Amino acid sequence: TDGQAGGTGRRARRGGARWPVLLAIVAAIALSGMPAGVDAQDKPPTDFERGYSAWRGRDFGNALRWFVHAANRGDAAAQNMIGEMYGRGEGLAQDDEAALRWFRMAAEQGNHDAETNLGIAYREGYGVTRNYDEAFAWLSRAAKARVPAATYHLGLMFEHGMLIGENGDAEWIDRYESAAELGYGPAQARLGHMYEAGVGFERDIDDAVYWYNLAARNGETTAQISLALLYMEGEGVSRDPVQAHAWLSVASFLGNRGATSLILDLTKPKSFDERVAMVADAAKKAKPGEWITGRGWHKDKWDKKPEPSVEGLPV
Repeated sequence: TDGQAGGTGRRARRGGARWPVLLAIVAAIALSGMPAGVDAQDKPPTDFERGYSAWRGRDFGNALRWFVHAANRGDAAAQNMIGEMYGRGEGLAQDDEAALRWFRMAAEQGNHDAETNLGIAYREGYGVTRNYDEAFAWLSRAAKARVPAATYHLGLMFEHGMLIGENGDAEWIDRYESAAELGYGPAQARLGHMYEAGVGFERDIDDAVYWYNLAARNGETTAQISLALLYMEGEGVSRDPVQAHAWLSVASFLGNRGATSLILDLTKPKSFDERVAMVADAAKKAKPGEWITGRGWHKDKWDKKPEPSVEGLPV
């Protein structure tokens, strides 16, 4: 990559997924990464697997109990997960210093996720004095093992001047591309934004759609919103408000409040006039050019229908 590369030739299929496919994507995102409780030979789950299953179900008390059992026997993956729970305050008080100790314990055993977390901690100063050299050292260990998150976070350091390389912009662009090719959603979303904005590459909306699609299917809500906006505008894809609404709804379901603010709950209005008033109020608050979408309305739910009308809409 030379910092101003043209289109890569990786083109998104036009049209995209409809609701059944999007619902399947939501389900896949919700279940992704969950280890099987029992393997093909019906072996009982390990303590780590029990803990991870509990953690996925947000049963943090039992998750911590099983992770501690495994960690006390030297299970590095469990040690890393305890560190993550301390870092996020899941089931116990948030404590960056405690998280750091568990990350280091696991990283010193060669756990690549812990190496990545330890590198991020040194970069951000979580529980330790910020140290970019240490951050680079730990992230590089994991990146050499082809851990996409580590590669991506090294890219962030080069892009934002925390590290200086010999190859200029290529230092961070190459790392984003590598992480994206390995299937890392945040890197895919970042490439989408770069192609859409013409940052690091010549602007190429087709490549932006390609990377947004991959990131959106990996659960990246920023990519889902960006993809929705492209469907609203009909840029790089055929204009499709239904598809735009679908992606905004998925992003909202996954907890992105920015997506929720763009979708009006039209189950509440009791008449066509109330619906118009709700949209008008939202329009006053929206920025110029910002789309407003709605969900849940149906003419049969209104107390009063406009007359004359077709399918509930006044004529």
